[in-house]
This record gives sequence, structure tokens and C-alpha cells, in this order.
Amino acid sequence: MDQLLDITTVPIKIELKTTPARLEYETKFASVKISREQGGLEYQTDPIRMTIDNTEWRSSLNFKNCDTFVREFAAKGKQAALDATAKTVQEGNQLALPHRRVTPADISRRNLNRIRETVMDFLPKGGVKISWDGGTVDFKYTESQLNFDVEPSTLDIQYVPAQLEYFVSQYPRVDIQYIGEPFYFPASAAPGYAEQELDRLV
Repeated sequence: MDQLLDITTVPIKIELKTTPARLEYETKFASVKISREQGGLEYQTDPIRMTIDNTEWRSSLNFKNCDTFVREFAAKGKQAALDATAKTVQEGNQLALPHRRVTPADISRRNLNRIRETVMDFLPKGGVKISWDGGTVDFKYTESQLNFDVEPSTLDIQYVPAQLEYFVSQYPRVDIQYIGEPFYFPASAAPGYAEQELDRLV
């Protein structure tokens, strides 16, 4: 009897993938950043201011302004009025005392014989007064600065463990293939049925 079935078995196929352990590290070298703050010299000056006062010098030469003239004349007029009043009171007192026997003629004669005082004076008087203020200089010096920003070196280490991976690339199976001739029912449906009958009869 001829073989009708062809049976083939396909085994399972497994692949293994292994990754060994490794050590990963990253090194960062040290760095230094340098920045500079610029200094400088600052100074502030106050210019000198000079004042010249020659009021006394000009007054001795009779170079006076109107305000000074008015003030001086007013003071002299007041003093003259006080002196005249005092003189009148003094002469009146002398005439009022009978035991002194002072007559108006005596008072007039005494005023005429009064010694006039003379004074030698040198002009101009006084000097020029010179004064000043200011004339200062302030200095401010700021030193330059260097700033150092240091980043130290670092070492980053990472351990990666080993890995074992399984891959099924082919699953098991059984392949069954029919290799015989087909059966026709009824038999007359088979192709070449008439030829087979003739061969069998012969």
C-alpha cells in the first residue's frame, strides 16, 4: 500500500541574547570662570571762591555808597543833637547857680578860647580783606576686583548589570501533508475513469 500521508515535525527554535555587565562613567573636568569688576578713581572738586572786601579802604577815601552815607549822617545828626542838648543843659546849670557868678559872656568867651585839637592822619585807612572758601578736592579710589567661580571636576559612575534575553524565533509544529491520490465518489467522477475501466478489462 502506498504512503498517503507525509508528516513533518518542526522543532521549537529559541535564541538567547546576552548583554554583559558594563561600567559607564562620565568625567567633567574642573573649570574656572574669571570675572573682573573694574575699579577706578573718582574725584570731586570744589573750586576756590575768593572774596575781596575793601569797604573800609573805600570809606577812608570817602568812596561810600548812598546807604552808608545816610546811616553815617543820621548817626552824626543824632549825636550832634545829644551833644547840643547836653551843652545847653550844662550852660543853663552854670547860669542858674548865683554863687558861681557865671555870665553869658563868660560862657561865650570860654567857647571861643577852647583849644582845637589837630590830628595827623594817613589815608587810606585799613587794607583790603581777602577771604576765600572752597578749594577742596575729594578723591575716592575703588580697587579692581577679580572674582573666581570654580567648578570642581566630577566623576559620574553608573553600573549597568548584565542582561539575558530569550527570543522564540520558531514555535514547534507538526505539518501533515496528504500525498496519495484523491478518492472520488462516485468513482465515475474521477478524471480518466473510462480509460481505467478499459485497462482493467484487458
